[in-house]
Amino acid sequence: MPRGHFVYLSAQNQSYSGTVTFRVTVDGAVVSTNTSGGGYGIASCSDCCVQLFFLPFGSTA
Repeated sequence: MPRGHFVYLSAQNQSYSGTVTFRVTVDGAVVSTNTSGGGYGIASCSDCCVQLFFLPFGSTA
């Protein structure tokens, strides 16, 4: 992703209860995080992209 572009990412809880946490890390440092509680809640993060790598679903860095 080119430097300076705006990025919006989200994750949704697929259950009627619980929480979902969305965290963006760059080089091991957390740059954005959000948590949503409750059924089918959505956690999202947005920012201007400095450096962002997309990992396959379920992967960890």
